[in-house]
Amino acid sequence: MPEEIAGTPPAEHESFEIAKFVYERSQETFHHDDTFMWEVASIIWGANTLLLGFTLEAIHDPLARPLIIATSVIAIALTFFVNHFFSLAKVGQHIAHEMCRAIEAKFFPAELALHTKIHEKYENPCSRVWFCFYAKSRTWVHWITWLLVAVWLFVLCWAVRLQFCCKSGSC
Repeated sequence: MPEEIAGTPPAEHESFEIAKFVYERSQETFHHDDTFMWEVASIIWGANTLLLGFTLEAIHDPLARPLIIATSVIAIALTFFVNHFFSLAKVGQHIAHEMCRAIEAKFFPAELALHTKIHEKYENPCSRVWFCFYAKSRTWVHWITWLLVAVWLFVLCWAVRLQFCCKSGSC
């Protein structure tokens, strides 16, 4: 491409430089969003599993039950936050990906258009059934979110039952 730029008028050269700058920033945004999404998810999911272990170990201690109830509510909220945050970050990631594809279409030869090739590959992942489920990271995030929420709801109900319904020790 640098050879092509040498003989172009300054306006076209400037247009290419701006496009190159936008392309690089879009790629950075795309990769940053992806890394950030998975970091947030792994931190919160890891905290969930750690808290779950401590909670289940202490659930029969009457003094710990109010804290277990509060912990369950907080864990459910944080788990839903992962799902919500993932969806919001995916919006920015898709915009950055689209910008890269638009710049590739205008300035890049087809064989160098990485984001265009990626988009073509992922555009219809359901052409292969196993790949359809595997390729959708949001699907996995939804499944893990609902699994963790279900576990925490069970812990919450169990702690509430032990705290308020089993005062006599018959449970």
